[in-house]
Amino acid sequence: MTDSRRLHGLTSSPAYAPVTGALLGFAAVVEFVRPGEPSFELAPFGCVVVSTASLIWRRAHPVPSGLIAVVAALLAYALAPEIPVSVAVAGATGVYLLARHRVIHPALLSVVAVAGLVTATIAGRGAEPLRVVTEPLAPALGLLAAVAVGEAVYGRREAHRQRDTALARLLEIQAEQAASAERARIARELHDVVAHSVSMIAVQAETTTYTTGELPPAARDGLQQIAVSARTALAELRQLLTVLRGNAVSPVGTAPQPTLAGLDQLLAQHRSAGGAVWLHVDDKGAPLATVVELSAYRIVQEALTNARRHAPGATVSVNIYPSGDDLVVRITDDGSGTTGLETRGTGHGLIGMRERAALLGGSLSAGPSPTGGFAVIARLPIKGRTSL
Repeated sequence: MTDSRRLHGLTSSPAYAPVTGALLGFAAVVEFVRPGEPSFELAPFGCVVVSTASLIWRRAHPVPSGLIAVVAALLAYALAPEIPVSVAVAGATGVYLLARHRVIHPALLSVVAVAGLVTATIAGRGAEPLRVVTEPLAPALGLLAAVAVGEAVYGRREAHRQRDTALARLLEIQAEQAASAERARIARELHDVVAHSVSMIAVQAETTTYTTGELPPAARDGLQQIAVSARTALAELRQLLTVLRGNAVSPVGTAPQPTLAGLDQLLAQHRSAGGAVWLHVDDKGAPLATVVELSAYRIVQEALTNARRHAPGATVSVNIYPSGDDLVVRITDDGSGTTGLETRGTGHGLIGMRERAALLGGSLSAGPSPTGGFAVIARLPIKGRTSL
C-alpha cells in the first residue's frame, strides 16, 4: 500500500510529464544517431524529436499532445528504415492519451491507428503483401494494447465521476429531507407558542364581555368579534400545521415549549450523561420573545448533543448574551475540533440549528474554534422584543 501511494505521488507530480517526456526524447535521439545506423536524415530525425518531445505537455494538453505524438511517430515509421523503440513508446502513449480522453470510440480509434500503421508501412517499405502483414504486426498489437489500457482508465474515471455525482445528489436529498423535517418540527413548536397567545386573546375578550358591566353594545360586539377572530386564527394555524407536516394530523401537545429558564435542567441532563458544562446568561434588557427563547434553547440542546457524540469528555461552555440588536448564543467545547467534523458540519442537527436561526432572520456558524475545540455561534435578532 505504501509503495502504491509513493508511485501515485510520483506520477501526480507536476514535473513528472515534462521530465519523462524529455528523457524519452533524449533516448530517441540517442537511438537515432548511434554509430552503425544509416546516414543522418533531417526529416525522420525531426519526426522522432517531435513525437517524443510532444509528450512533455501531455499533462496540460493531453489530446493535442497525443495527436502530435501519434502522427509524428507514424511519419517517422514511414521515413526511417527502423523506428527507434522510444518513438514506438511515444506513439503508443499518444494512442493511450486519445483513448483515455475518449476522443473517438475505442473501436474506431483502434481501426484508425492500425490503418495508419499499415499506410505508413506501405509508404516506407512498399506494398509487398507479406511485408504489409508482418512488418506492422508487433506495433499494431502495441497500439491495440494502448487503446485497451486507455479505455480502461477512462471507464474507471467515469465510474468514479458518476459515483461522486450520485453521492453528492444523495447528500443533497438527505439535507433537503432533514431541513423539511426540521421545518415541520419548528412549525409544530411555533404553533404551540402562537396558539397559547391567541387562545389567551380569545379567552380574555370573551371574559371581558361578562366581567365588565355597562359595556356599550358596540364594544360588546367588538370584543365578541375579537374572540371569534382569535378562534378562527387558531383553526387556521392548525390547518397550516397539518399542511407543513405533510397532511399527517397529529394531536396538539399541551406541554409548554421550553425557554431559557429551562436551561438549568437541560445542563443537568448533560452532566448526568458524564459531560462537563458551564453556563453564563446575561439576561439584561427587555424580555425576549418566546420564539427567540425557544430557538436559543433548541440550539443549545442540539449543540450539547453534538458535543456528547463527537467530543465525549470535553468541557462545554454556553454563553448567551445580547449584542446590539441580536441575542448571541455561543457554545464551545475543548475537544479536538476535528473529531466528527464532517458530521458536525453537515449533519441533520446543524441543519436544524441553521433553519431555526434563519427563521428569525439570524445566522449560525459552526466549525473548529481558533482557541481549540469546536464552536457553534448563533445570532438571533431581538430588535423590538416582545413576550409572545
